[in-house]
Amino acid sequence: MKTLYLVRHADSPKNIKGIKDWERPVSEKGIRISHEVFRTLKITNPDRIISSYAFRALNTAFIIAHEMDHPFTQIQIETTLYKHSAKSIIAFLKKQSNTLSSIMLVGHNPSLTRLYKLLTNETYELPKSSVFTIRLDINKWSELKTGIPTGKAMYA
Repeated sequence: MKTLYLVRHADSPKNIKGIKDWERPVSEKGIRISHEVFRTLKITNPDRIISSYAFRALNTAFIIAHEMDHPFTQIQIETTLYKHSAKSIIAFLKKQSNTLSSIMLVGHNPSLTRLYKLLTNETYELPKSSVFTIRLDINKWSELKTGIPTGKAMYA
């Protein structure tokens, strides 16, 4: 059994003149809400936190790590989590070490919502600063399949 946590980044201002999309920071509201959400969550510290390189996702990952006492130095940054398809993310997950029983992905919509649907066969749009826990009925990450639900959603 593997556990996958899907986290959508915190609120971020849009269309800030002079900065690229991936440079957008987390808003003050996003910081406040993320601290509240992740402080009150009753989930186990994941074996690995993997974040998109976009500032808003990475800032969210740091807030999570702070609230869960997870070492900042153990946050992995992954380009696949920014503007890639859910199937690309599954291909990335299939390459993860089987010594990891739980992985937390911090990324973006629409790819996280699509990934959630592929793995659970449920339709639900992940709101900002949300976390969804998926219990995967697999023993190895390489057993993930696209189009065949292998997980059960466990709402945190």
